[in-house]
Amino acid sequence: MCECEKEFALRFFPHQITFATELDTQEIMPVTLGFQKSVCNKCRNIQEVAYPKSQTSGRTTLVRRYYWREIQFEAVKRFAEWLGGASYPEWLNQMFKHKKEYRAIVREVASEFQKLHKQRPKYVYAETPQEDVIGKYKVDIIDLFGNYQKSKGRKVSIAEGDELYSAESFAANHFIKQGYKVRHLYTCQMLLKSSTLDEAIFQNQPLLHLLYQLVFQSILQRVASFYSWESFFILKCNTSVFTR
Repeated sequence: MCECEKEFALRFFPHQITFATELDTQEIMPVTLGFQKSVCNKCRNIQEVAYPKSQTSGRTTLVRRYYWREIQFEAVKRFAEWLGGASYPEWLNQMFKHKKEYRAIVREVASEFQKLHKQRPKYVYAETPQEDVIGKYKVDIIDLFGNYQKSKGRKVSIAEGDELYSAESFAANHFIKQGYKVRHLYTCQMLLKSSTLDEAIFQNQPLLHLLYQLVFQSILQRVASFYSWESFFILKCNTSVFTR
């Protein structure tokens, strides 16, 4: 670890500086050399390498995915100062009690990095921003407004009349009223001892039906998520197809 991050690490993440996890194997190993001078690219005046995180809920924009480390560091600092100068473990315990305030700080920091990237980009995005794709292909965006309510578990439902609906069902009802026909492709799970994604795809008949509709029909769809677990592939899809 580079010495330039020593003060921050000792104050906010002392529980994470004595071990590290190897990315590919997920093997946990002890860190014995501690902090060393000028070992990071920034201190050596070398272009810093981007390690973007995957797109997930709450992390869909490129700035959130590419600048996730910088955003986290700055947000933790500001949150600790908001608490009156807290350190570990106080700031971490308080984060769960003040989720709303912490998330507001994260949004504020992310917005600042968005502006900073436009002026002096630290990383080169290897992907086209969603806003550019939407603008280039003139994709229409329809705003749907609903009354969100908490339901069982961690999911949030949308109230319509006396009924509660998921976000997908709420959207489906809107398009049904517009004259569309809706076909639900219900959640399907697949566990395959497979070493390649191609094998996983071509052994799953329901997925082929989905791909056929994606390619040959005009649709509105929620992208399926693909997860890997050890040597197994777990595929989950929950998609609604809307056609005239």
